[in-house]
Amino acid sequence: MDTSLQGYLLISMPKLHDPHFFHSVVLLCRHDEDGAMGVVINRPLKITVRQAWKQISETSCECDHPLYQGGPCPGPVMALHTLPDDADAAISSGIYLTINGDTLQNLVNRKMNAVKYLVGNAGWTAGQLEEEIRSASWLVAQATTDHVFHAQEDQWLNLSRLVSLQASKQQINPGTIPSDPSMN
Repeated sequence: MDTSLQGYLLISMPKLHDPHFFHSVVLLCRHDEDGAMGVVINRPLKITVRQAWKQISETSCECDHPLYQGGPCPGPVMALHTLPDDADAAISSGIYLTINGDTLQNLVNRKMNAVKYLVGNAGWTAGQLEEEIRSASWLVAQATTDHVFHAQEDQWLNLSRLVSLQASKQQINPGTIPSDPSMN
């Protein structure tokens, strides 16, 4: 592994037919020589955090945000947010992860817009993600707080278009385009 992709988004390519990742956007929370772990950020479940909280805790929950399916690997409820003091891990600039139960309890009772609650995650063994990227299963883009917390309705389509447009701009040198298109 040459460079860590922690804090980057993986945008699945249409050829990726695994139902867990078809049209998915994954935020990489960890990426090192041992492998990678991320969470799918565009799969809201048909349950709110408050509804799920009743099943896992006897404490109160004021959060009516949707709960997201973070991936096919089982795991605890976790939160992506923008509060460094409540973080178990820093994912990238302005994006933090919390898994700690006491901290989650505090988060679910705060009025926050920049938060996403997830259950489950996605994991890759050493070298597996790099091979999937080389085989063009994923587009890669630096994550921003807007991408993670303020996404449009069809996040996968919008990000796919944005990354593809940025890549094509890098490939096209306007100085090589003839003024007369018939000369092309």
